[in-house]
Amino acid sequence: MPVKFVWSLVQTLPGEHMDVQTQTDSKTIRFNSRRYDQATGSSIGFQCKPQQKTTTTGDVIGGEISPRTGDVGAGALIALKADPVLQTATAARTVSAVRGVEVNIDFPDSGSAYTITNHVNAFRTFLDMGSGHTVSGRKSVFLIATPNTSGWQHLIESEAASGVHSVTAGTYSTADGYFNVYVAGTAYRVPFFAGVD
Repeated sequence: MPVKFVWSLVQTLPGEHMDVQTQTDSKTIRFNSRRYDQATGSSIGFQCKPQQKTTTTGDVIGGEISPRTGDVGAGALIALKADPVLQTATAARTVSAVRGVEVNIDFPDSGSAYTITNHVNAFRTFLDMGSGHTVSGRKSVFLIATPNTSGWQHLIESEAASGVHSVTAGTYSTADGYFNVYVAGTAYRVPFFAGVD
């Protein structure tokens, strides 16, 4: 029988990290892994919203997840698994949308004037792999797994016909470059053409 605690205030020694650990390797730290019975409002498992109140040269990071192997072999090494589940329904149910990961970058309106000295990215990936490693599979930024039943329709969808792309009736004959893709065991190239930034 698990022992449950309700903490209204947790204090640590000044200058020390708060260290929360399980005593058994096979057990996890769980936050709000329970049923929610409210009929209105969002049900949120946990929040972490640090707010920097003094100008700093350091980064402000909402959360860091860094699983690692210590000179041992392992199964898959997964930094973060997003696994939304629609459980079996006993009747017709309606869910407005399902999103594996949602990234909302929120800047203030034109009344503010921030200067971002580098890029703004929804996703940034960095592969640091030494030459001595052996990868039996391919190295891809995105892998679309084989579906159990029905799969995806589109690789990308844009809600508006502006911004990151444009729709024209023109045709192109010679590509300026291409992306390498791998589809169902065959390598393909997706061409791209010089445009206006």
